[in-house]
Amino acid sequence: MRKIAAVLCLCLCLGALCACGQQEQIPQEYLDALTAEPKEPVAWNVTLTAQTVSASGGTFLFAQSETVPDGQFLTGRSFAIEQKNGEKWDIYSFVEGAELEYNAEAVSIPIGGTVSWTVDWTNLYGTLPAGEYRLVKPVMLIGEAGEDTRLVYAEFTLNS
Repeated sequence: MRKIAAVLCLCLCLGALCACGQQEQIPQEYLDALTAEPKEPVAWNVTLTAQTVSASGGTFLFAQSETVPDGQFLTGRSFAIEQKNGEKWDIYSFVEGAELEYNAEAVSIPIGGTVSWTVDWTNLYGTLPAGEYRLVKPVMLIGEAGEDTRLVYAEFTLNS
């Protein structure tokens, strides 16, 4: 029950941060976390890779490559898209009137395994023009030592 409550809390908190629909209304701490480079090359050996991507969405693969402290890896529906601007990443602007519809959906990432996740981002970002992007997803580790959340990134390029 504690795990379910934690997942629901994560989904609701992230949904509340983004549900406002306008980028300038998202708290600065969240924007800073999204645009910061990862502190570790790979959080808990969890990677996120773009499998197929189009201007309107994509399918991404989460993989966890080796055993880590006991626990369960979870992610929800929340995500952000960043666009490469020179050497830095900028949060891609939401479309006017964008509204998030978060639910309590949780995706479990098996230890030593993979799971596919598909997203349509047109309701938030519209269709993306050609460019270099990355999808940013929070991943939570829930275990006996407590809970921790880190961001994982999947870079992709859209051609014209």
